[in-house]
Amino acid sequence: MDQTALAGLPVDAHPPIEELIAGQASMPKWTMPANYVPRGLPPTPELQWGGDEPYLPLPGGYRITPYRACEADYAAVERISNDPAIAQWSHLRPYPYTRADTLKWFDLNIPLQTASTEALRTDPAAKVTDAPVMAIRDPGGALVGDVAVEPSPGFLGVGYTLDAAHQGRGVGRAAAGALVAWAAGRMGREFRGSAQVVNAPSNRVLAGLGFEHTGTEEMPWPAQNGGSSREVHSWRLVV
Repeated sequence: MDQTALAGLPVDAHPPIEELIAGQASMPKWTMPANYVPRGLPPTPELQWGGDEPYLPLPGGYRITPYRACEADYAAVERISNDPAIAQWSHLRPYPYTRADTLKWFDLNIPLQTASTEALRTDPAAKVTDAPVMAIRDPGGALVGDVAVEPSPGFLGVGYTLDAAHQGRGVGRAAAGALVAWAAGRMGREFRGSAQVVNAPSNRVLAGLGFEHTGTEEMPWPAQNGGSSREVHSWRLVV
């Protein structure tokens, strides 16, 4: 079943993760189309404020905000992370994803986001180590995914996850583009990302933002996420 079809199904109608992973063997490898011209990054967005909460605006009323330590955010992260259609691509995110995993993730990231928020509130031009925003929210404020630029030695790692019900609308690309454009110069200039060669949507996001394809490799995969290894495309962008 392709990703477009999965995006139209409720989570409980998605096939088991084992079936989806097995099906990847028959999926075509994504390759850059001939004469492909990427759109590139969007104009650098301005960090805005909704009360005490910073956010980056996205088209269609979506926005990227900090995580909120509340049941609604906890439940949304768990539901998205436990969707087999999403978990089949996950490398580091545990599956099954428990409340303990959620609390560990929030306890790690909320203090980092808060520190950056306070620095930017004091000095809007401040350079920060961690992004103040990560949670993708729909126009009603519900968490529907997340996007990250995570510091590593010499570069920022780019990652993103989006609820299947919101895929196919350009939300993932808009969120990744907005956060990378905002972080460029403020957090770093070099960004890297990767995606399984058969994960066409994720590869299209990186290619469309102007990332350069730097190679393909076999990456060991955690046992809890299916084990063995997966072939991945690697991408790099210097702004």
